[in-house]
This record gives sequence, structure tokens and C-alpha cells, in this order.
Amino acid sequence: MTKRISFITKDFPGLQKLLNDMYIEGFITGYTNLIQKSSTVNMIEIFLKYDFLGNSIYFSCKNISKPSLDAIIQLPQLKAELNNEPFALGIVRTSKLGITTTKQALKNKTGGIYLGKIK
Repeated sequence: MTKRISFITKDFPGLQKLLNDMYIEGFITGYTNLIQKSSTVNMIEIFLKYDFLGNSIYFSCKNISKPSLDAIIQLPQLKAELNNEPFALGIVRTSKLGITTTKQALKNKTGGIYLGKIK
């Protein structure tokens, strides 16, 4: 079962890559750009994932970094985070990859600023 959400967001480097990573890791069933209103504002439709009974597969979203304090995650912490919660999707901003998932950051052996987690 697929439900959709649409939202307008400012485009930022790595947005398409982040959505593609979320699709590859199975957290969304797809996404599409509906309208490009200007060079900085897009309308994006995201297809969320639900189980066969229509229940959301997501239990919580947590913002980890705050404007006043960046939460830095290094490679050993990244490995521990993935071992503790293998089905959670962490979002990390790295200097090498831009905004990506924790699994992609670990695959590329890079840490960064831990932005948030979906589980």
C-alpha cells in the first residue's frame, strides 16, 4: 500500500541523492518532482511505505543536531549506531558525500554531522 505526501522545499545540494538513498534502503517507495517553481523552490511528492495492513512502517523521527549544537558522528560511532538499530535510517551531512544516509557514509568510510534518524 502506498500513500503520498507532497511538500514544497528549498532545493539544496544532495536532496535528490538523499531521496534516492532512502528509496534504495527501502524507506520510501519513490518520489517525483512535480513543479519547479524557481531555481530554489521545488514541489516534491514522496511515496511513503506502509505494510500490507496499511500501517506506517515508521515509528518515530528524531532530530539529532540542533542549530546551536551539531552532533558529530565519527566512523566507530557510526558502526555502533548501525549495529544497535539496523533498521533505522540515519541522515548524515558529510564533507565528501553531502547529505546521505548512515549506511552510505559507512560504506564510504566517512563520518559527519548527524542530522536525524527515522525508525
